[in-house]
Amino acid sequence: MEREPVTVRMKKRLQPNENEMETKE
Repeated sequence: MEREPVTVRMKKRLQPNENEMETKE
C-alpha cells in the first residue's frame, strides 16, 4: 500500500523534472 503512493510521487516528480529539462534545452 505504501509502494503505490511512493511510485506516484516519484513519477510526478520525474514528470515535472523532465518537462523543465526539455524546456531549458
